Amino acid sequence: MRKLTKISEFVIEYIAINSSPHQEILDNLKEFLEMLDLDFESEVEDSTLRGFSRKDTITLNVKWYEGSENTFILKCKGAEEDLIIFREELEKSAKIYFDDIILIFNEIARNYNTKCYEYLHDLENELRMAIIFCLARRYGKRWWDQRIPSDIKDDQGDRKGTKSKKIEDLEELRLKGHDSEDLHEIFYTYFPDLKKIIEKRDNWREVFEDIFGRRDVLVKLDELYPLRNIIAHNRYLTKENADTVELYYKKLGRSLAIMNGW
Repeated sequence: MRKLTKISEFVIEYIAINSSPHQEILDNLKEFLEMLDLDFESEVEDSTLRGFSRKDTITLNVKWYEGSENTFILKCKGAEEDLIIFREELEKSAKIYFDDIILIFNEIARNYNTKCYEYLHDLENELRMAIIFCLARRYGKRWWDQRIPSDIKDDQGDRKGTKSKKIEDLEELRLKGHDSEDLHEIFYTYFPDLKKIIEKRDNWREVFEDIFGRRDVLVKLDELYPLRNIIAHNRYLTKENADTVELYYKKLGRSLAIMNGW
């Protein structure tokens, strides 16, 4: 398990790949550190070369994989604002000295993802709550059968001769010995399905138009979907991505708060 740094200091790591002879790589690394305005230790100890910024705001360690002379980790550590600027310089300079560098860990972006996961988790489930509450209040216990588009309903798979997504998910968990919540079918819908339910012509006209006001409000859900997928697949958001998620969560949240009766 990766040990995270203290909150005032962050880590960004790369794998660097170079086909040059080892001594040439060492010489290039020292030039590389100088280009980044870093001082470095004169000797390499324990397969590690250490660089230090003159203002002590950034450190960079170069660690070789055991048994490898051309593949190594670049580990940068520093304050958030300094590290963001340093990263840009590092990636630009690396193109001169290395065949390739691959980002493998960005603690700053990890924090963006963690915060935005909570926003999107709450938003997705508040949308589900709103759909249940508003449709059940108006159409009673058959709201799912009567008001959900046919291509979203859980029994679609059964009509095609296959098992529903819900049944498949539950059976897979049980076969692997895991407990599982037996949730309502709406929890097996996908994020775009929720928008589709809300904007379905009769649902929109009879229920949701009075709450959201304009259909263009729902465009924000389309914009959030790819950002949601970045988090779901454990890739990294940018700061601009994170700002968008927070802004849209708050804007949509105002409508949902009214809809859910809070």
